[in-house]
Amino acid sequence: MHFTARILLLFSAAASIKASWTVPADQPDGVYSVSVDEAGIAHHELLEPPTVERRAIVKSAKFSPKPALFSRADITINLNHGDTDAVVNNLKSQCGSGGVMGAHLSYYAKSGQALAYFCNHYSHSNTCYTWEVQDNLVGLGSQVCGSYAASAVYLHGKEGTYGQDVVTARFC
Repeated sequence: MHFTARILLLFSAAASIKASWTVPADQPDGVYSVSVDEAGIAHHELLEPPTVERRAIVKSAKFSPKPALFSRADITINLNHGDTDAVVNNLKSQCGSGGVMGAHLSYYAKSGQALAYFCNHYSHSNTCYTWEVQDNLVGLGSQVCGSYAASAVYLHGKEGTYGQDVVTARFC
């Protein structure tokens, strides 16, 4: 491996460690937004449930799907089925037909020992959708890893990652 490639690999690994976080040990179940300030401190905010019912939209011509790049699968981590179903459904509910989040802001849902998340890697706002949660966690992640295995799917061109894991994992 060339010296510059090693430096680049090292730099990207360090950047991803700095940008990742874990769910606080005493965090109650729910759906949260999380952001990291200039000092690298993660701020978790419990989101209120939607006051207006959100309906999922089906894929249509106005939404061009972004190609997915499968980023991680860990078939050795088998997630609790009930907790995983709950967090995936809660994340779908939060995203709805277009959950807009600010720059580098991310959503995650926690239930018991499982979490599901969408990480916005953009330096501007981004949007998550119910159908993307379905396609990437329930669809692609399940096909490659198994329905209840820890997995993460990076969406190339969207600069976002959908994933499911145990609550003690570092993510985003």
